[in-house]
Amino acid sequence: MGWWDFSAVDAELRALIQESPITRESVVADCLEFLAAGEIALAFETLADWLFEDQLAISRIYYERLAAIASEISCQPAMARLDELVLE
Repeated sequence: MGWWDFSAVDAELRALIQESPITRESVVADCLEFLAAGEIALAFETLADWLFEDQLAISRIYYERLAAIASEISCQPAMARLDELVLE
């Protein structure tokens, strides 16, 4: 993992979690708890896993924001197949 701005990544990931189409409050709470514990990669992976698991549609802009965070924190494998969820 390279050098990155923890607070900027945390803030963007927190926004992505809050804006996600995930409706299970327990999943959102888990992601936010991982962030609070400094587990950014785990929070990101959990978000990505649930988006794919529940086949939740996402916008191209949301997908690009996810991809930017994945690249920043070296979590690109978590992005696998999320492109299938993008509404065109």
